[in-house]
Order: sequence, then C-alpha cells, then structure tokens
Amino acid sequence: MLFESLPNELLILCFKYLNAPDVFYSLDHLNHRFDSLIRTMSLWLNFENVKSKFLCDQFSMKMSMEESIRRQIRSLRLSNKETCYPIHFFLSKFPIVEFSQLRRLTLVRITAGNWEFLQPILPQLSTLSSFQVFDCDLYRVNFTSVLPMSQLQTLVIPQSFKESFSTNQLARMIHLTIKECTLNVLLNLLKDAPNLSYLKIRRVSRSTPIEPVYCTSKLKSLIINSFYGDANHLWTLFQQTPNLEELIIKTSDNPTFLDADLWESFIIDLLPYLTIFKFKFEAFGLTSISEDMFTRFQNDFWCVQHAWLTEYMLDNNSGLVYTIPYPSEEYSIDITNGHRRVNGSIHTFDDVKKLDFQPPYCEKNNGYYFANVDSLEISDPYLASRCFILVDYPDLERLEMLVKFSNIKHLTVSHEIQFKTSNILKEIFEFATQLSSLEISLEYLMSLCENDELCQYFSKYIQKLNINVHSFRNSNQLKQFCKIFVNLEQLQYCMEKSNIYFLIKHLPKLTYLNIFNNSCNESIREDLEQMSDFDIITDFDVHDKHHGFSIWINRNTNMT
Repeated sequence: MLFESLPNELLILCFKYLNAPDVFYSLDHLNHRFDSLIRTMSLWLNFENVKSKFLCDQFSMKMSMEESIRRQIRSLRLSNKETCYPIHFFLSKFPIVEFSQLRRLTLVRITAGNWEFLQPILPQLSTLSSFQVFDCDLYRVNFTSVLPMSQLQTLVIPQSFKESFSTNQLARMIHLTIKECTLNVLLNLLKDAPNLSYLKIRRVSRSTPIEPVYCTSKLKSLIINSFYGDANHLWTLFQQTPNLEELIIKTSDNPTFLDADLWESFIIDLLPYLTIFKFKFEAFGLTSISEDMFTRFQNDFWCVQHAWLTEYMLDNNSGLVYTIPYPSEEYSIDITNGHRRVNGSIHTFDDVKKLDFQPPYCEKNNGYYFANVDSLEISDPYLASRCFILVDYPDLERLEMLVKFSNIKHLTVSHEIQFKTSNILKEIFEFATQLSSLEISLEYLMSLCENDELCQYFSKYIQKLNINVHSFRNSNQLKQFCKIFVNLEQLQYCMEKSNIYFLIKHLPKLTYLNIFNNSCNESIREDLEQMSDFDIITDFDVHDKHHGFSIWINRNTNMT
C-alpha cells in the first residue's frame, strides 16, 4: 500500500508522533494534498534534540511567513538542554501569544532571563491547559502568580505551595507536580482541587497541628518522594483519598513508619482500591530496633494477599525496608547498607538508573545487581576533607558484579576518588561501550592523560564533560586538552575569559558551554556574539548574572 493512499484520519494519527519541523521537511511541497493537510492539522513543536540549527531556522522562517502554521501549534516544548535552538533565541523571534491555539507549553532548563521574558506573556495564553517546567533551579520564582490557574489541567513546576488556593483556581486541575508543601497545605490542596487525579510532591514537611479538612478526593495516584512527619499523621490524609489506586512514598529516620500493623490498618480501613504500593522506609540510630519490625512486612498480607514483595536490611541500630521493584531510580551503596534480607529469591534493582558506588562500603555483594544503570558515580562522601581513597582492581571486580557496564553512559569520579592505576579506568571504558559523558576534576583528569591508551578513549568517546574546580596550569596544558578531547560537544567548567575563546576555536565539535565564573559579565557575552567565525548564542542561566552563562555554538549553519 502506498503511503499517499492512506486516509487523512490515519495520517493525522501518525503525524501526532512526529515533530513539526520533521513533518514539514519531509512533506511540504510534495503535493497539494499534503500541503493542505499539514497546514490544517494539529502540530507538536519541539526543538530539543534537533541537531541541525539550519532545520530549526528553516521551519521558524516558514512559521514567521505563514500565520496558519502558528495557529496549528497545539504543543510547544522549548529547551536549553540538548539543543542548538535555546529558549531565548526562539522567544526573540516569536511572541508566544501568536500561537493562538496553544494548549501545552513545556520549558526545560529555563533561565532567569527566559522567565523575565515570559512572565508578562503567560497570563495572555487563554487556551493553555498544560504548563510544565523540568530540570530547573528557579525555586524562588512564583509561577502560579502569573499563570492562568483556573484553566489549567496539568501543572508541573519546581515551586513550593505555601498556602491554599480557592476552589475556582484549581477547579480543572487533574495532574499536579510541585516541589514542596506542608501536610496542612496538602490537605487543603485536595479540597481546593476536587478533580485532581495525579499528585506528585518532592517533599512534604512537618506541620503542627494537623488541621481537620473534610472532603472526598478523586485522587488516584499520590507520589511523595520525602515525607517528614509521623506515620499516624497520614490517617487524616488517607481519610480524604478513598479512591487512591497508586501510592509511592519514601521517608528517612522516622521509626513510626516501620509499624507494619499501622500500614495494614491504613490499607484495610481507608484505601480499599489501592493496587500499586511502593515504599522505602528507613531509620537510623535506634536502640529499640528489632528484626521483627521488618519481618512483619513479609507476612501473607503483604506477599500473598496483595503481592507486594518487600526486602529489608538491618545493621546494628539502623534498618531499611522497601518494596520490590525498588521505588526509586537512584541507589547508593554506602555506609548505611546492612545485610540484605529477602523474602524468597534475590531480586535485582531493574528500575535504578543512577548508582552511587562507594568502594569502602561494598565489601560484600549481598545479592545486589543493577541491570539498567546508565549513570554511575564513584565516591566516598564520608571521607575527611582533602583526603582520597584509591580504587583498586578488587573494587572494579565488585563493580562488575553490580552493574551491566554496557548500559553506562555517564561516569562521575568524585574529587576524593583516585584510581590506583589509570588502567582501571581504561578497563571501565573497555567494558562500558556507551560511555560518552564524564564528570571529574581537571587536575586529576590531566594526570590521567599521561596514559596514552586512556587518551585514545577520551578522544574517541567523550562527548560531554563536566570539569570540577581547578584551572589549566598553562597554555600548553590547554592545548593538550583540546588535542585530546577532539570529539567533545558539551563542556561545563569554571574558566577564564581567554580560555573560553580558545576552546571554542580549537574544539571542532563543541556546541555547548556552561560557564561559571565570577568575572562573567555582559561584555564577555557581547564579545562572544561578535566572533565572526561562529554563529554563537549566549544566555545567563542563573539569577546572579555575574556568575555564569550558557553558550551555544552553531558550526554548520548551512547543513541539514
């Protein structure tokens, strides 16, 4: 069957999975039917991961010339991450109010400058139903003060809620993700947002006293990454959420959460529809801790009636109990790990993506295996300042038993870590065939470059580099760095003004620099954008404009 013979309805369903620039690049001017179709259907626009600035410019020019295209944009994702078309560059070309049918706006790694530009515009977006902010440190920004809250159904923001809203403001809210709130605010939030179905909160803090709130929430999914308070405070919360089907909750250093009988009461009396329950409860330094507290989570009620498998670790006066699969994408093998007790066979940590491996505290495997880790950190945060430990071959052998090296894409070597021989790191590269991103101190990195074979791995594979502290000792070391990291595309570093220019000129594939330096100012920004040999875009990325900014270098303006 020919593609062109498919009905428009089916084509439109297919195009929903495609980015607008790709749709127009592939189908525009192909024939009259496709020209008309792509200009009358809903479009999803996302400049993230588009490698060619020429393609972005080409589509932007088409949008600027044809109002009908702007009118069809329903979803817009703007990003300062993994892009050659940063947010402020797009905003300088298009006032978002021109996208009259925009339903969904997503911002990734937004800067303070971006927010200053967007703040007066957002209240005018009368059709907006979804607003999401990811990977952002602008915690002081009050997003809700300018957003059209009463019309939003989805809201994801890195902001704390400190007070309740009127029912009218949150009447349509269905999906909400926020940074932090107190338990009292949470209880009022459920009352103010009667249609809320999904709620995710990074941290729920203590609040005394607990104010009684009387309502029945439609909430089905509740995720609390850190709960600070006693478990019995949750009784009031669960009274409001009888329709809850999914609960994910994590706490630390609170023994009241280790009461399995209390949790059975919650589930039987208050949460009759709960089918997905994931938790991680830990407590440290308790003289009254006993193994019986943890084995109660492994009786028939948990493992048979509800099929919620659990395992626990107990070491001296500290303990940890969690559900399987493990309820987090991050795990740390550190001083807190005790002997692992499992009901049934040993279970792997398939959902963990980021692993912190601390060699001194991993003398035993205890059945750990992290099959899908793509980000590995080697560290020892408990080490005294200005000290370091040597990672030796036995540590590498233990690490081989823990992770599947072929999945690792990023490696962090903390400042307190050194390898007994650079060949150990070379072997890591040999095993980790996807490893392309590295975070390490500059001083130690340059010492590793004395190993010629390791340098070959750096040259061939490293595309992203985050350098911690220190500066290049001299110009020869800077030249050596550029010679070695010829495939480097992204660099984060604190550096001098002259080094910025040199790196841009001598790293042929460098497209992104994130700079932190007290001497960064507007003059540097202007000088960079005046470099005639390159198409350079800059933007300050923190509140204090004297500390740093991001630089995008486009090296192939005429290539697709």
